[in-house]
Amino acid sequence: MNKRSFIIYLKNTYLILFITNIIALLIVVMSLYQPQYIVKLIENYSNIKAKDFLYIILFIFAIAILNSIKFYSTKVYSERIFENIREYIYRKLLETKIDNVSNLKKGEILSIISADARILKDSLATILMDIPGAIVLFSGSIYYLIKINMRLFFIMIAFLFLSIAISIIFSLLLKKYTIYQQESFANFITVFEKYLDKLLIIKALWLQKSAEKKFKSTSKDIYNSTMKVTKIQALMTPISNLLFQLFILGLIFVFTIFIKDGSMSVEELSLFLMYSTFFVLPLSTIVNSVGGIGMILAAKVRIDKICMDLEEEELDKKDKINRLSKCNENIVDIKNASFAYGDNYIFKNLNLSVTKGGLSVIIGQSGKGKTTLVNLILGLFKLNEGQIILGDRNIEEYDLEYLRSKVFCYCPQDIFEWGDTIRESLLLEAQVDTSIVEYWLEILNLKKFIESLPKGLDMEIGSLLKKASTGELQRLSLARSFIRGGEIYIFDEPTSNLDKENEEIVNNILKDLSKRKTVIVVSHRQSILKLADSIITLDN
Repeated sequence: MNKRSFIIYLKNTYLILFITNIIALLIVVMSLYQPQYIVKLIENYSNIKAKDFLYIILFIFAIAILNSIKFYSTKVYSERIFENIREYIYRKLLETKIDNVSNLKKGEILSIISADARILKDSLATILMDIPGAIVLFSGSIYYLIKINMRLFFIMIAFLFLSIAISIIFSLLLKKYTIYQQESFANFITVFEKYLDKLLIIKALWLQKSAEKKFKSTSKDIYNSTMKVTKIQALMTPISNLLFQLFILGLIFVFTIFIKDGSMSVEELSLFLMYSTFFVLPLSTIVNSVGGIGMILAAKVRIDKICMDLEEEELDKKDKINRLSKCNENIVDIKNASFAYGDNYIFKNLNLSVTKGGLSVIIGQSGKGKTTLVNLILGLFKLNEGQIILGDRNIEEYDLEYLRSKVFCYCPQDIFEWGDTIRESLLLEAQVDTSIVEYWLEILNLKKFIESLPKGLDMEIGSLLKKASTGELQRLSLARSFIRGGEIYIFDEPTSNLDKENEEIVNNILKDLSKRKTVIVVSHRQSILKLADSIITLDN
């Protein structure tokens, strides 16, 4: 088991854990003292004064306030653990190699970051917040119970061992079926998301029956796995209640005998009953927590598995280059490069060069590796063999942050939204003068469109997606790249959604830009091929 991950989950929670447990211990001490005080009042009921009732009320009120504070701090603690788990998983996703993410199912990730993380945070909070106080209350009640009547104490011990043994059995069963339940839920989300995305195609190809069959199958798996967990939990509750009732009946029977033969007084009986409650309540907490360990382990196994599968990119800046090295003619040289997805080779012994400055266009049929080549140049994938030279140094010698934020400016074919407003989406958190933004909006025929929006650049992205055409969205994506800037611009099908007029505008911008920077374009458009300084054809 990965113990380090527990440390990450509990980051910045130790102070609130300490304070809450101190409050819990204070509640326990007050609770243990309460029966003694009440019995003393009963023994001297003829001398009870008004202030004695006031003390009792204040005492009970103080315990209630402390319990309220403890409840709130426990919720804060559990939500902080939840936040740490979510951030840990998301950070692992951001730092991992891109090919690791492509191998993961979205549904599984969503299930883990929601369901498994929630189970883990609730169970951890219960164990770390409730168990210490429960153990002290349990121990204190045992002390007083032994002091009152030792023979009855051994009845408690027998009950304790029986309860723990049953809890361990249920815990092991719960772990097994909880993993099955969570995996079924992850698979259901994956199938549901996939079919929702492909709903148009499913209807167009009349695949509704097949889709419904698959959906019902995954939905049935969730039902079956949930029922197995529910059956175990359904057995746990009545068995626990049965044990408790047998325990109470046994005590009543023994009490009757002890009082009749004079072994116990009424006052001792009252104390024993109250401390018996203090014995049973923390015992119930401990038993349930032991049962919850199985669910913790099941959730943690799934979280750890996905995080261990996410191999991190090399982000260490030590000895890394953070400036583009000089080059004579070629800014990118790919030498004897081979790359494969698993056993499927996309490239073998590939050699090509991109000259510094100028407009280079990459063409090739679908599936020939155009997007893969771009990802390799960006350093998103690593070669199986060969090397990529940037300037006069191997690309692996460069600092990744420097490469992707200063050297490369990548404009993908897929239009992606960022931030909450159009302005945030265009700037990508960069500090850029408004005049530069306005310049590119005007050049790309977007100024009138932005001015027509109620809030202009400050309009929400969600509202924009409903109002803008695909051509307007693509031009906004291009504007983002021109505003961001870089030394090497890489565009993937930059004019695929543009009409003839706007396509010509973009092509002229790219040609003009290539006089100062290196521009690489993936495209099949004849209009851009005519302007190219070099054409890279990927085929066989």
